[in-house]
Amino acid sequence: MEVGLSIVILFITLYLWSSMLIVCRKKKRRKILDSGIEADATMLTIQFAYAGREEEVLRGQIRVEPLRGRNYIVELRVYRVEFDSRLKVGSRILIKYLPANRKLVVLSKVLTENQ
Repeated sequence: MEVGLSIVILFITLYLWSSMLIVCRKKKRRKILDSGIEADATMLTIQFAYAGREEEVLRGQIRVEPLRGRNYIVELRVYRVEFDSRLKVGSRILIKYLPANRKLVVLSKVLTENQ
């Protein structure tokens, strides 16, 4: 009886913890979309993966080309809600980032797809 109750409490705790992580990730994404700086970027690599409750669709590296400063490479994670099937290696995309943390980027839209 005690073991079963402990397992139920453990599952509830894990569920609540993962839900809090999802809410924090959505708030961070909303903040970047609202007050972030736009920049062009190019998809360098794409790796398809499905993981987690938010159903991560793909990961990839992008080369960000900000209006000011040097170009840099960062990892982009795309989730089901923002996935665009036109996204391929070589695609030009529009992203948003915060100057305080340039590694956190959010996909705005796909500008052109690679022919």
